[in-house]
Amino acid sequence: MIWQNPWAFLGLLAIVVPVIIHLLGRRNARITKFPTLRFVGASRLMATRWTRLSDVGLMLVRMGIIAASVVALAGPLLLTPDREARRDRDIVRAIIVDTSASMSRVAASGSAVAPGGSGGGISQVQTGRDVAMREATRLAAGAVTSVIVHTSTPSSALSGAIAGLQTRPGRREVAIVSDFQIGTLDEADIASIPRDFGIDLVRVAIAPGAQPAEIVSGRGSASVVARVSHDSGGANVEWTVRDQASAGRETGAGVTVLAGASERARANAAREAAMTVSALPSDGVRRPIAIVFPGYEGRAALVRDAQQPGEAWMGDAVVALARDPILVAAAREAELVDVAAESSFVTVARTAAGQPMAVAAHGSINGTETLLLFARVDAGSIASAVLIAAGVRASVVAAPVAELEPAALAEEAIAAWRRDAATSPERATVDSDLSDARWLWLIALILLGVEAWMRRARREPRVQEVPRARAA
Repeated sequence: MIWQNPWAFLGLLAIVVPVIIHLLGRRNARITKFPTLRFVGASRLMATRWTRLSDVGLMLVRMGIIAASVVALAGPLLLTPDREARRDRDIVRAIIVDTSASMSRVAASGSAVAPGGSGGGISQVQTGRDVAMREATRLAAGAVTSVIVHTSTPSSALSGAIAGLQTRPGRREVAIVSDFQIGTLDEADIASIPRDFGIDLVRVAIAPGAQPAEIVSGRGSASVVARVSHDSGGANVEWTVRDQASAGRETGAGVTVLAGASERARANAAREAAMTVSALPSDGVRRPIAIVFPGYEGRAALVRDAQQPGEAWMGDAVVALARDPILVAAAREAELVDVAAESSFVTVARTAAGQPMAVAAHGSINGTETLLLFARVDAGSIASAVLIAAGVRASVVAAPVAELEPAALAEEAIAAWRRDAATSPERATVDSDLSDARWLWLIALILLGVEAWMRRARREPRVQEVPRARAA
C-alpha cells in the first residue's frame, strides 16, 4: 500500500469535532404522561453538568465519515503485481540528440539499402546523425510522454530537459544519443541531473577511420580544403587547394542558384563574383539554401507551396542574413525588378525605401527541406552577387576545433553514469485511474446515509404511555 497524498492525513485532526459536538449538545428529555401531578412534591432545581457522551452510535458514524474522507484524499493504492508492472512502464523521457559535426561521420552500422535499381537496391551511407535519429525514435516509442531535443552541445541542453521533466508526473529519464566524443559530457553534467531521474546513454558507434566533414575556407577564387583523418596515434590533417570549378560551382559553394533561361548567363556572372569574396568560411555541415531569381520558371510553384521558416536552423540562417553587413549595405542601393513581393514570408534585406529585396521561406527542392530566398533584383546585379555570398556564409556551420578530437569517452565511464529512473513508491506518482480512493468515497457515502437515518430517528420523541387509573 502506498499513499499518493500523505499530507491529507492532517485532516484526521477534524475527527475530534463530532466528539465535541456530542459533549456540548443539548439532551432531549424523556416525556412521560401522568394522570395527575398534585401528589408530586415540589423540588429545587440544581445545576448539573453532563460528562457523558450522548448518542455514541451517531457520533461514531460521524467520525467514520470524516476518517473515510481523509483516507480517500490521501490517495491509497494497493500495489498488486499488475499495477507494479504498469507503473514501471509509465516513464517520461527527454531525449537529447547530439548533432555536432563529429556526428556527420559515417556510422559503424554500415550502409542502408534503399529499394530500386538493377542490383536490387541503392546503397546509402548512414551518418552518425541518421543512426541517432533512429535511436531517438525508438526511445520515444518506449515512453508514455517524450520530447526530442536536437543540439550540437548536449551538456547545455540538460538544464532545459530537466526543467521540462520536473513538471510531468511519472518515472523521469534523460536519454542522450551521441558518439560521446571527449568533451560531450563530464562528471559535473551528470551530477546536475536529479538523483531520482534515470540516465540512459546511447552510444552511436563511428566507423573506424571515418572522416569528419571537410573543413573548407574560401581564398580568393579558390578554396582551401583541410581533410582530417585520425588513427590511434592522433589526428592527421591534409591541406589541398582547389579552384571553384572542382568545388561545386553549379551550386555556388553550397547555395543552389535557380535562374531562368534568359537570366542564366547573368546569374553565372554573379556567382563568379560571389566566389571571389575572400574568407568564405565553410565546413562539411551545410545548410540547404536556394536563391530563386525573378526569371526562374518554377518560382510561382515554389511560392505557392512555401511556408514560413519552421526549422531551428532556418531561423539561425535568417538571422545571419539579416545581420550580414555587406548584404544590408548592398540591399539599400539595389534596384528592384517589378515582381510581386511575398509579404507573407520573412524579409531578410530591404532597400533604402523599406521595400523587401529578398524574403525567406521554407520549401522543398528534390525532396530536401530547403531555405528559399526569393530575390527581387536582377540576376546579374551586384546585389545578386552579394546575396549569393551572404547565402554561402549563412549556410555554413563552423565546427569548433574540439570536433576534430578523434578520441571518445571510455565505455566504462558511460556505463557508470547510467542509472534507472527512481521506483521509490514515495516519489512515484500513479495515474488517478489506479487509485483505490473510490472505494473509501463509497463507504463515506454509505455512512452519510446511515447518519441521516439515525438523526431522523433521534428527533422522534420517545413517549412512555401510562394507563389512566379507573375510578373506584
